[in-house]
Amino acid sequence: TARCDKCPSPWRGLAILGGAIIGFMLLCAVVYLWYSRPVEYWGGESKRKRVERCLRQILHRRLHSFQSISILPKVKVLIVFYQVVRVIPNGYGVEMPATYQRFSEAFTWINLDWTKIIVPGACLDAGYAGRLLLSGTLPLGLMLVALVIGPLVSFVKHRSKNADGPTPWKAGLRDSLNAVLFISFLFVVSVSEAIFLTWSCEAIEVDSMSSPPTERSFLREDYAIECNTPEHEEVKAVAFGMMAIWPIGMPILYIVLLYVCRKPLSHKKTTPLVKATSFLHKEYTLSFWWWEVAYLMFRLLVGGYLLLI
Repeated sequence: TARCDKCPSPWRGLAILGGAIIGFMLLCAVVYLWYSRPVEYWGGESKRKRVERCLRQILHRRLHSFQSISILPKVKVLIVFYQVVRVIPNGYGVEMPATYQRFSEAFTWINLDWTKIIVPGACLDAGYAGRLLLSGTLPLGLMLVALVIGPLVSFVKHRSKNADGPTPWKAGLRDSLNAVLFISFLFVVSVSEAIFLTWSCEAIEVDSMSSPPTERSFLREDYAIECNTPEHEEVKAVAFGMMAIWPIGMPILYIVLLYVCRKPLSHKKTTPLVKATSFLHKEYTLSFWWWEVAYLMFRLLVGGYLLLI
């Protein structure tokens, strides 16, 4: 039998999820600081030093093996493939084979729609507009955290070396840029899909006895919202704001960064900004420095822009 449960506090879910993600990011920062310690630190024959050297060698070998097989491009292709294919049945109403659906259920986390973990089902009072706002701002918060961690890591490295002069805050910001780009890469399709589904309505026959039958359109993602009503217009207003940040803003960000780096890339020069944006161009040949933007536009086209036609 069905039963009603009390809705959990959204702040509790947000604190758990945000704490876990931020904790993981801080752990990565600590490991990076430990791994990049100066050569003098690894000297000595104490038991602790031998263990640390052994762990560092293991980590170094793993990193080298990942680089040798180009693991990052493969992970990107896997994520892009699943996110794009997943959009087809959800956004366009295409029914996939049952075997595919069973297989894909094991990888639903790749869609990165974590808003339902924070506030499940109908527990969000603000409805789809609130969920849309949450799905669009949560990744921005993670990107902000990454931008903060970068300068903090630079500060700790600067102090640990007892270096003179000011802390290289700008270098820390540049170091965190790849992490910011990676977060945007992960979320841009799922957030954009949620944005474009604001215009995805389903006509439902409410009076089959009338001639012609009476139909009303409701939002596919929230049947409590009737399309082309004031409530739907409120959702559209939120969607337009999120659209400026994600399906429009992110391609512009990629274009600007790559355009600034185009000359150093064409001359095979490594500048701080080229290194800081390597996530966007490292796996492509130099003449195709712009390919990540084209790839992103393809993902956004399939993932939502076609819904507006």
